[in-house]
Amino acid sequence: MLGVIIGVITIILVVAIGQGAQQQVEAQFKSLNVNTIMVFGSRWIQLSQKDVELIKESQYISASAGFYRSNVSLNSADLTIGTVSAAGLGITPDLFKIISLKFDTWNMFDDTVEKEKYVILWYGAFTQLFPNQQAASVMNTVITINKKDYTIVGVLQKSWAGFWPITFDDAVYFPIKTFEKFIVKQKPQLQVIALAKETKVVTQAVTEVTESLNELHKLDSGSNSLRVIDAGSSVATAIENAKTLTYLLIGVASIVFIVSGIGIMNVMFASVAERTKEIGILKSIGANQDSVLWQFLLESFILTLLGSIIGVTLWEGIIIFDPFGATLPLLRSFYGDTIAVVFAMMTGIFFWWYPAWRASKLDPVDALRL
Repeated sequence: MLGVIIGVITIILVVAIGQGAQQQVEAQFKSLNVNTIMVFGSRWIQLSQKDVELIKESQYISASAGFYRSNVSLNSADLTIGTVSAAGLGITPDLFKIISLKFDTWNMFDDTVEKEKYVILWYGAFTQLFPNQQAASVMNTVITINKKDYTIVGVLQKSWAGFWPITFDDAVYFPIKTFEKFIVKQKPQLQVIALAKETKVVTQAVTEVTESLNELHKLDSGSNSLRVIDAGSSVATAIENAKTLTYLLIGVASIVFIVSGIGIMNVMFASVAERTKEIGILKSIGANQDSVLWQFLLESFILTLLGSIIGVTLWEGIIIFDPFGATLPLLRSFYGDTIAVVFAMMTGIFFWWYPAWRASKLDPVDALRL
């Protein structure tokens, strides 16, 4: 039963991890519709606002925006709260036309203002800097970022959204000119995101944008110095990778179950040895081979079923406890429970059958003599 319990919990756990990974991937991309196109530079090719404007001129593109990324340190006026680290994004307002982020509260965000220092907080930074406070209460509050004061003009709701290497909940947003002037001394790599006018023209948009950027930077058509990726294919690839991970984990769990099954078989051999006289008495009073075989198989069925029920029950406690938290979400699914129980029953009965068959073949005289 212990082998069955461990095997059931292992299979349900790995399925839950795989399902949670898929859900997390889908959540990270949910703010991007399938029309979204992302452009990444390289160490050899640095993107600039010229690239943003060139992409916007495409007949298939409705909007494009560029943004910078750099790590920043945040402090609130409350001295009891320590420094909070976050990814700082220097953005243009066009970014919010492309991605779907919801605000708990919003005041103003003017990219043309250079002297004033404005910032939009991500959900995580807000909850850490202002615990037990409402978003509206921190509007126009001054916080310190990289030893300079900034005014909060917006707070984002929790979204779990993003695209590699950025998670929107893990970012603080600045006007791009403020970012260039106060946050970094040397500009990091500019990232570009665009929106195709329609889903059916995404492929044409990717092709045209790639060709235009290659021409601008004087690159060969087969060059990999610039990457132009549509969100739809990125989502599909990420989900497929998560599914592959799930299948891999299930395979590992199956090996664990097989090893447990071998242990079950050894225990069953020991059980048969201890009950040799019982088998001899059964056969001497008229029990045939099939009767003895089915008795042992029925015992294995009951014990395996009981072990499966205990394993599923213990798993319910594990998922309520949520040991990994948001780092590794566990997603409960009927699919995982079913696979675990079915595999447990098959393994239990299979590895109990051979010892049961050996027991049913014992000669009653020899069994009583032992």
